Amino acid sequence: MRRPRYILCALFGFTLLAAAVEPLHVRVDKLLAARQVGPVAGSSTDGEFLRRIHLDLTGRIPSAAGVRAFLDDKATDKRAKVIDRLLSSPDYARHLALTFDVALMERRADKHVKTAEWQQYLRESFATNKPWDKLAGEMFISDGDSNATTAKVPRAAAKFIMDRDAEPNLVTRDLGRKFFGMDLACAQCHDHCNIDDFHQRDYYGIYAFISRSYIFKPDKKKPALLAEKADGEAGFKSIFTDVSGNTRPRLPGELEITEPVLNSGEEWIVAPDKKKKTLRPIPKYSRRVQLARVIASNRMFQRNIVNRLWGHMIGRAIVEPVDSLHSDNPPTHPELLELLADGFVEMKFDMRAFLRELALTQTYQRSVEMPDNLAPTGIDLAAFKAAQEKSAAALTQTQEAHDKALKTLAQARADYLTAKAEIDKATKAVPVVKKAADATAKPLEEARKVLADKQDKHKTVMAAATAAKAASVKLKDNKELAAASAKIKAEVDKLMAEVAAAQKNFDGKIALQKAAQAKLVAAEKAVVEAKAKTETVGKRVPELDKAAIGSADRYERAKLADATAQRRMDDAQSLHDLAKLDSELTAQRTKGVALAKDLATTKSLVMALSNEQPKHKAAMASAQQANDRALAVRAQVQKEMTSKQAAAKAASAAIEQSQTSGKLLAEALALATQANDAEGQALKARLTAAKANSEEAIQKAQVVDAVLKKDLAQITEIFNRDDVKAKDATAKLAAAKNRVADGETKLATARKRAAEVTSQVSVSGAAVKELQEKSDAKFEDLSKRWTDKFALTGVSHLSPEQLCWSMLQATGQVDAQSTAAAADFNKKNPLKKDQKEDAVRTEARARHVEQFVYDKLKGNTAQFVKLFGGGAGEPQGDFYATADQALYFANGGTVRGWLGGLAGRLGKLEDSKVLAEEMYLTLLTRRPTTKETEAVTKFLAARQKDKPAAISEMTWGLMTSTEFRFKH
Repeated sequence: MRRPRYILCALFGFTLLAAAVEPLHVRVDKLLAARQVGPVAGSSTDGEFLRRIHLDLTGRIPSAAGVRAFLDDKATDKRAKVIDRLLSSPDYARHLALTFDVALMERRADKHVKTAEWQQYLRESFATNKPWDKLAGEMFISDGDSNATTAKVPRAAAKFIMDRDAEPNLVTRDLGRKFFGMDLACAQCHDHCNIDDFHQRDYYGIYAFISRSYIFKPDKKKPALLAEKADGEAGFKSIFTDVSGNTRPRLPGELEITEPVLNSGEEWIVAPDKKKKTLRPIPKYSRRVQLARVIASNRMFQRNIVNRLWGHMIGRAIVEPVDSLHSDNPPTHPELLELLADGFVEMKFDMRAFLRELALTQTYQRSVEMPDNLAPTGIDLAAFKAAQEKSAAALTQTQEAHDKALKTLAQARADYLTAKAEIDKATKAVPVVKKAADATAKPLEEARKVLADKQDKHKTVMAAATAAKAASVKLKDNKELAAASAKIKAEVDKLMAEVAAAQKNFDGKIALQKAAQAKLVAAEKAVVEAKAKTETVGKRVPELDKAAIGSADRYERAKLADATAQRRMDDAQSLHDLAKLDSELTAQRTKGVALAKDLATTKSLVMALSNEQPKHKAAMASAQQANDRALAVRAQVQKEMTSKQAAAKAASAAIEQSQTSGKLLAEALALATQANDAEGQALKARLTAAKANSEEAIQKAQVVDAVLKKDLAQITEIFNRDDVKAKDATAKLAAAKNRVADGETKLATARKRAAEVTSQVSVSGAAVKELQEKSDAKFEDLSKRWTDKFALTGVSHLSPEQLCWSMLQATGQVDAQSTAAAADFNKKNPLKKDQKEDAVRTEARARHVEQFVYDKLKGNTAQFVKLFGGGAGEPQGDFYATADQALYFANGGTVRGWLGGLAGRLGKLEDSKVLAEEMYLTLLTRRPTTKETEAVTKFLAARQKDKPAAISEMTWGLMTSTEFRFKH
């Protein structure tokens, strides 16, 4: 059930009046700007835009000439002009045909319809700008009949259903995925386990549109057709709960559709005929045709296509994966999805106009570079948190109401099924009771006949008895008559008893019949009552179903609002966290710089101290030597002085002894003088001689003592002088030692400080590294968030076809075939005399050239699809790199062969700067940077003798680069 626009406008807070007068691309940009938290990326360069728009609208990169002209064009509206030019080109229709072929058929192998026919049908549809709802409808109603008198659409349109063999479950699953964005595979057997929005009845609602269709094979020689039965219902039963039900065709989020009731025998336009097996039955009412009629108004159908087209242009859909449109996988911008869906409907599903609006948005034209100013300016985290808490509370309340609505609906469905079961039970009971009632009629009739017979006999005999009695009264004496009368009376009594028995039997049979009839009436009444009850309950089911759809819609909006609030809060938190990390990182780096400066100063001090210590140690060694010499001299002098002192002491002692001896000799001589004898005189003479000798010895000793004292005085003076020198040398040595020790202390302190600062620098470096890693991770997270929120253009890989055709364009293969195609057209359609070139002829030539080039080069895509595409029947959007891809580019000769023409063209350019520009314009849709030009010039200068090979290497490197292979 489509949501009213005014509800959405009120919910998401933008004005419907403004939306009605502004182009869709303006509304889109305003909405995204209003919902953005933080800054957005700037605009893409002209080269980026031109490459991007060509890849999205034509499937290949632009030519070098086109790039140069666009880059040099100063017009302000040049981007809008190139969008319009590409949308009107034959290449646009071809590219969209290939894109939708891959999206809808997923490279499945052909079964009933050839891919070439199917692609041609799609190309013609996009070339004529067939509305999407009509195009989708043709895929549903086409039956594969190529007979122009009966076919409403070309045979190719039936490929979607026929090449899935019209297997109802496979078609149902892919219808859900491709046209409603709902992967309902898990809902085939039960309500989805993980997704609240997907119910088993949703699956079988779609299934009911398809279940009557089947592949009809007239005979082996004729192609198969799509046929459809006139009856067949979609019943289901959950394998988990055993809850069963059935449904008429029903689009997701809507009520069952109302179907016509046709009388038996009126169901067919062409009725099935067992005798004519080649005759395809055609029902008067087709559920597939009904699907085509009602699908355009379905909201999921509208959301699905705009989500896919947005993803095709922007590189990421609003809901990813694109087949998971449900409230448990909320859109990045719910209101944007609704705005686009409304806009597409307003455009009457005009795909060309819609893609034009998307291409004109600032969002589409954003750069792939994150904005520099990511610091949160005025971000109020508390406000975002409060908004999220409010939305969470609203969600809880809405969920409770929705659960209640679902419970009520489930109970009503159960009651309806129970009531239907009661009808079946009551209806089945009627025949049994009726049979029993009918069975009482015959016995009753037999009893009635027996009673009537008995009563008739009794009446006859009673009349006879009455007559006999009257006769016997008149003829009292007639014994025979009296005996006959008695006999007749006895017969009357007997018959009376038989009549009474027959009456009793008859009454019993009547009672049985009445009882049986009462049971029959009761059984028939039970059927009527069951039908009435079922009708009453049945009326409640659609009402409750409608109410449940409304509650589901409110619940979905509440979930989306909560998810949006949560995302906005997370975005704000991420910005805040990044700013905080960057602030901490800046502070830590500042601290690291200070520590590094401190470390450098400390190391310089260590170096200086280390350089000074050898000088101090050398001075200490010199002082040591001087001290040793001074001490040695002083020791020698002291030794001499000691010797002199000993000699002087000895001399003094000798003098003192001699003087003592002289005194004794004098005293002895005095005594001897007193003796006059010869002996005395002889003694006197000896004493006198001894005294004289003593005096002479004293004189000599005094002379020696004087000399010794003089020498001692001189030695002492020398000693004192040398002692001063020795003490000075010792002091100098001590000072030198102190300087060395002080230097060692300072050096040890400096080294310790250097070690401490080195550790701090290491810790700071680790902290910087950790903070940088966290900042990088947060920046990466923000980059992904910004890409998801379309504030930044993401980088997406080229499809196999885009990669192949871009290489064909870059190497000149497309241009060569285009030239040949134009010549072929002019040859086949020469201008007549006086005929001038006009728009019709120009357009015809463009179509001829496009078809000619495609036919000539399309075979090259097969290898690229094999290497870069997904498996048949599998999703085709994933990117993966394989060894086979690398080996193909490294060893395959095909692509290298294509480069010959490009290398030859570039080789004719003498100026290396001109060559570099032409090469980059051709391959990367931009001019080279100064460094790139210098690199090309340097590379060519080094390979002057091998210029062709050098050019081949450069072009090969650019064409196999990431920049070439990815859209950005």
